[in-house]
Amino acid sequence: MAVIVAILVVAIVAVIATALLTRQAASLRMLRGEQLRAQVRMAVDVALERASLQLREDARMQLTTVAGGHWAEPISLSQPLPTRLQLRDAQGLFNLRNMADGGARDAQATYAFLRLCSGAGAAQEQCEGAAEYVVNRFRDGTLQPQAPLQQDGLLAAALPAVDPAVVALLQQRVMALPAKTLVNANTSDIAVLQACAPTVEGARLTALLAERDRGRWLLNRGDIANRLQLTDAQMAGLPLGIHSEWFLAAGEVHTDAASVPFRALIWREYRDEGVRVQRVWTRIGA
Repeated sequence: MAVIVAILVVAIVAVIATALLTRQAASLRMLRGEQLRAQVRMAVDVALERASLQLREDARMQLTTVAGGHWAEPISLSQPLPTRLQLRDAQGLFNLRNMADGGARDAQATYAFLRLCSGAGAAQEQCEGAAEYVVNRFRDGTLQPQAPLQQDGLLAAALPAVDPAVVALLQQRVMALPAKTLVNANTSDIAVLQACAPTVEGARLTALLAERDRGRWLLNRGDIANRLQLTDAQMAGLPLGIHSEWFLAAGEVHTDAASVPFRALIWREYRDEGVRVQRVWTRIGA
């Protein structure tokens, strides 16, 4: 009996010890997870602060925002975790907000979106339905550009029957920003420029981009009109500019176990006393 009791006691102690070790291991994993999340958030904050500094320095260096400017230099950090970040000019894209002119629908901006949409490969009626969907979302207040999650599935919801590859291509050319904007002719591609300037001959736009990409940047709207051989009246109707206030940040934080992606929208506001840079939203994770 004594032997049996001893064996039972040893077995019970072993079970209790195993349970304690398992709970301790789980607590350590939870603590490590919280610590890692805190480190990732810190790494994202450090990288975005560096991006903000880079945007301020770029504004001091030149008024125009150009594709090869200081703002576009990739950021690579080693502390607190290895982090990479790349800024993209959001005003080089078509701003979906431009289609919603107060309570009405802006005809010129809607036509530009339809050209972009059909150029990506969607049918005309599908594009018209997508434009109506987006404008209604802005009109009823359910689409808030300050919330990144609302933008992620916007085009997929607006174009439910369209090939995902087409939606993905269109997604690379459009953005929903908190305010109406001009398209930066110094950073946009030919598809966006052709959509926003349908009255300009394609050959002129192609020549303009060739000059720009060789380093002859556009200095102001008058310079754009001069190179495209447009009158003041013709230029007045084109939503083209030469500097940007809105930027998308995309990067990754590398941990021992995985890489964590993150995104952010940054606003560089020009003021009389200088430049203010602030984050509109940040999203960490897929």
